[in-house]
Amino acid sequence: MLNNIPKRKIYVVGGHVGYANWMKGEITNEMENADLVVFTGGEDVCPLLYGEKNIHPRTYYNLNRDYREIEAYEKALNLKKKMIGICRGHQFLSVMNGAKLIQHQHNPGNHKMTSYTKKEMTINSLHHQAVYPFLLPESKYHIVGHSQGISEIHQNGLSEEYEVPVEIEAIYFPETQCLGIQCHPEMMYTAGKFALDYIDSLEFFDRTLSLFLNQNLIFDLNYDRALKHLTHLV
Repeated sequence: MLNNIPKRKIYVVGGHVGYANWMKGEITNEMENADLVVFTGGEDVCPLLYGEKNIHPRTYYNLNRDYREIEAYEKALNLKKKMIGICRGHQFLSVMNGAKLIQHQHNPGNHKMTSYTKKEMTINSLHHQAVYPFLLPESKYHIVGHSQGISEIHQNGLSEEYEVPVEIEAIYFPETQCLGIQCHPEMMYTAGKFALDYIDSLEFFDRTLSLFLNQNLIFDLNYDRALKHLTHLV
C-alpha cells in the first residue's frame, strides 16, 4: 500500500514512538543522528505561547511539557533537522513558527480533506484546537491539506470567534523545514478493517513525507495562492 522507502532515523520528542509507525524508519535516541524529529500528540499548547491571555475553559495544557519541547525545537533548529508534528505536534510547530491557534472547535470523527494536489480523501480527527496561520505573511507557510465547514465554531477564548476561510489539516513552513499534520496517520495505519477508508490519505502522507525528506515540497502555486486569497475575502 505504501511506497518502499529507505530506512530513515527518527527521533521522537515528548510522546510514544508509535506516532512514527507509518514513517518507515528506525528510532534513534540521539537527535544528532536523526533524519527527522517528530513532535507528538497530547495536551493542548498553552495559549500564552502564542500571545493569548484569554484561555478557553476547555483548553488543558502542560507548561512543563511546552518548555521541554521548546528546548527540543530550538535544538533541532540549530542542528538543521527536519521536523514533523502530529496533532498537538502540528499545532506546537505552527506556534513556534508564529501562527495562532483556534482554542476550541467541533470536529467529526472522520471527515474529508482536500490536499494541495486537489485530491479529496478521508482522514480521522481527535482534536478540538486547530492551527490559524492567516495572520502570517503568505510567504511563511504553505497549506498542504485543508477542509472547509467542518465546524460551526472557531473560538479563541470565549469572547472572540475567528473567521476561518479554510480549516488547516496539514501545513508546511519552508524557512524552518517544519511539516505539520493535524490528523493521526499512525492510527489510520493500524485501523484494521477500517484501513481501507484511509488508503488515499496514507498514500498521500507517505508521498508528502518522502518529498519533504528527500527534497523540498513542491506545490501547485496557483492552488496555493488561491487558498491564501480566500483569507482576504473574510
